[in-house]
Amino acid sequence: MLAAVLFLQGSGRQRLRILVMSLAALALAVVAVLVLLQIPGVADMFTERAQLAQDYDSARLGRFARHFIGLRVAMEHPLGIGPLEFGQIYGVDTHNIWLKALLDYGWLGFACWTVMIGWTIAAGFRILFRDRPWQPFLLCAYVVFLGHVALGTVIDTDHWRHFYLLIGLIWGAIALEYRRQRRVRA
Repeated sequence: MLAAVLFLQGSGRQRLRILVMSLAALALAVVAVLVLLQIPGVADMFTERAQLAQDYDSARLGRFARHFIGLRVAMEHPLGIGPLEFGQIYGVDTHNIWLKALLDYGWLGFACWTVMIGWTIAAGFRILFRDRPWQPFLLCAYVVFLGHVALGTVIDTDHWRHFYLLIGLIWGAIALEYRRQRRVRA
């Protein structure tokens, strides 16, 4: 978001102002974390969470083992096993939206999900830097959407209603741009 805002600013003075404010916010955040790390309970939690391999990731039925199990199940059931079935069978959900789409919706549903996400990213990026009245709204929705797509690799985001609202906001901006281009041509 910061890179996009810096890129879109026309004046060097505004860019400098945004950059200085961002660096000040970053310094304040670092100081806040350092202060919080002085509390023993918080420091212990940070130390525990900073370890690369967690039990829920690398255990016998940890996150990564479930991914391989899920891929095997998806190859055996091309139409999917149905919504929420993986969690009932194995006791824990896949925690990966891509694998969940493959298991819940089947290969065709996974292909549709992937096309929807990819098309939204590509079409949104295509108009992201055009100077339009709706550009600030598109920029906010687009950046948050990209974060949700990335987050989808570690948690299921397909049932988050605001995820679809973000998609709708991006496609709404795409529709506005399409309408504007038609008027310009006419």
